[in-house]
Amino acid sequence: AADAFTRAVRAAPQSAVSRLNLGLALARLGKMADAASHLETALRLEPANADGGAALAMVLLEQGSDADALGLLRRAVEQRPEDSNVRAGLVRALLKLGRVDEAIGILARLRVRDPDDEDTLVSLSILLADRQRFQDALTLLEEANRRFPDRTATATTFARLLASSPDRTLRDGARALALAQGVHAAEPSAVHSETVALALAELERCMEAADWMRRAIDAAQGDEADRLKQELARYAGPSCRR
Repeated sequence: AADAFTRAVRAAPQSAVSRLNLGLALARLGKMADAASHLETALRLEPANADGGAALAMVLLEQGSDADALGLLRRAVEQRPEDSNVRAGLVRALLKLGRVDEAIGILARLRVRDPDDEDTLVSLSILLADRQRFQDALTLLEEANRRFPDRTATATTFARLLASSPDRTLRDGARALALAQGVHAAEPSAVHSETVALALAELERCMEAADWMRRAIDAAQGDEADRLKQELARYAGPSCRR
């Protein structure tokens, strides 16, 4: 495909569409510098091209040029709010630049625009928790779980925060366990086994929690398995509550 698009650019070097197609093809091949060059040309030829702006922003992110990508990503999100990759790219760039509160603001505005989008909701709740806004995060997750009880990511994030919030006054081990068990029954996995273990630990059911951690380890691979093995030791003492 790249060869065909290269010929198209040679035949019509002032075509923004040809430049865009070639840039996208080169990006898929991992040739980011060449891709960026053609995408920049496409934008110069057609500044309002939403596809070109979004594509160039994602290439710049891959190159580590987060600050350069930021303006393009802001515009791309306004032009294409439905594009989850662009939304995630903007938040990733802001976080890498240490602008956490701005990332929270972006996600909050996106949630107002599309309150049913699970990726936005979960990302927002995680960032709120990272900023120690645990009650705000739980409120969002509780509402989302009430509206969409079958959504796995929402229920898992909700259960984990209920089980292990640094603010212990907000914890609810029994509710966390019910959520975690439901998710695991529907989709058994390492992370979902670990979530059951976290809930059991909050209830001080340490032997059961350790058994679930072993199940998580058996289901995990690579770095995740190593992390879980290190966590397992925490369940051997007289108390396993975090």
